[in-house]
Amino acid sequence: RFHYLNPSKFYTEIKRHFPFEVTDNQNDAIFRIDEFLSSSAFAFVLKGYAGTGKTTLIASLVKERNAKNQKTVLLAPTGRAAKVMGKYSSKTAFTIHRYIYMLSTAGGRISFRLRENKATRTLFIVDESSMITANSTSEFGTSKSVLHDLLLFVSEGSNCSVLFVGDNAQLPPVGQEESPALSSNYLQAILSEKPKSIELTQVVRQANES
Repeated sequence: RFHYLNPSKFYTEIKRHFPFEVTDNQNDAIFRIDEFLSSSAFAFVLKGYAGTGKTTLIASLVKERNAKNQKTVLLAPTGRAAKVMGKYSSKTAFTIHRYIYMLSTAGGRISFRLRENKATRTLFIVDESSMITANSTSEFGTSKSVLHDLLLFVSEGSNCSVLFVGDNAQLPPVGQEESPALSSNYLQAILSEKPKSIELTQVVRQANES
């Protein structure tokens, strides 16, 4: 097992929340996320197939940030996904639409515009990110896409960052060949910087259950 030199206390504490021994793959992901949170980087992408430990890692991350009084907002594309996320992390999660948009009736036309992001030093964790569309819409926000609006919303906060979590094996949004929120190259085209990313590949769920 590979051990990182001079690991941070935060990195060490996150691992303590795992209910089972951390795999090398998970260990690397924890270290990379710790690096990301210690830097001024804006976005990070955590990918992994079902059973590779994404849920456990995120739950451990949220618990440790809560223990350190560090701000975290949990988001998901659908109400069902938000409910699942809230359950495994023991923290309220919101749908992206409910959290970043507000109803507008300007000119007698019903639409949704971006809320003001008043958050400071907050990590926005977005689960099931493979479902987030980058298709344009005329009813929401800037009319570019939900993904564009989400990135804009987070960026308008003070020293805020975003962590996209998802499974590349799931179907991408309708009309798109890949899941844009899980694509570092796609995000780079929007952000002008390439987000760090890591993929969990070692399936551990079945081993733990057996």
